[in-house]
Amino acid sequence: MEPASDTDQASKAIPIVSIKPMTIAVIDRAQTHILFPQSASEAVALAVRHQAPYIAGATALQLSWNKTANWPTQAIALSGLSELIGCKRLASSWQLGALTSLAELANNSALAEDMPLLSQAAVSVGAAGVRQLGTLAGNIGFAGDLLPSLLVLDTQVLWIDRHGRSQQQPLTQWLEAPQSQGLITALQIPVPLAGSLTRMEKLASRSAFNPPLLNVASLQCWQEGQLQKLRLAIGGNAIQPCLLPISPHFLPLQDSRRVLNTALRATLDSILPLGCAQRDYLISAGANLLCDQLSPDLS
Repeated sequence: MEPASDTDQASKAIPIVSIKPMTIAVIDRAQTHILFPQSASEAVALAVRHQAPYIAGATALQLSWNKTANWPTQAIALSGLSELIGCKRLASSWQLGALTSLAELANNSALAEDMPLLSQAAVSVGAAGVRQLGTLAGNIGFAGDLLPSLLVLDTQVLWIDRHGRSQQQPLTQWLEAPQSQGLITALQIPVPLAGSLTRMEKLASRSAFNPPLLNVASLQCWQEGQLQKLRLAIGGNAIQPCLLPISPHFLPLQDSRRVLNTALRATLDSILPLGCAQRDYLISAGANLLCDQLSPDLS
């Protein structure tokens, strides 16, 4: 891929004015023109003007484009935007820049102390080289391995819409209707309350960039022996990442494992699409994994 000219890179108003928007993809990556915005808002303006995708680490994007031999005519490089990088501890939450690398999420000791689930999820993504390049927002954009954990952590998405307006909404809403040319700038995640237990697990080993067959995460908040909050999420190769519609008082956590497993199987059966590959197996395996996370001592 060739970079834009020096004039393109230096312009702070919408650059590349001499290049007409192109909607037909190219088959040679050398023909892809890389645009370098000076700010997040300029990146959005460029993306809208040229109907171009954003790229940062591009670990998943390049693999996809290579497989299809279908490269974009323009792409918006975000890697130089320092405003989108970094982890900041606020009063009762963390704000994580969209371009924060998965390696930073995995290795940030202060973040791990507050939210061990997120660090555990990050370190399980790909190999070390992938984590150095891969970004937080990129993982979200490709329905990546972090999503079940982010969902149970009540994550909020901070983003800029195609009109340049700053927005904030729950990750659940963002996933239901991702915005065309919308640019995620950061995630805001509340620190789990004292007494919270968080767990995640993946099923099946990875092969190259293939996602795991099944990815489950849970958050339980106990106070004075009572379950006050329960969030369960699921994702995987053939599963749209989502929260399970379960309230703290829905599951028979004090009952036998068989009863709990039956309740979880019924919930997963209502979530997984009928045409999903290995559907029965995923329902069975998902129920077993969640049983282990919720009540590991049940027999």
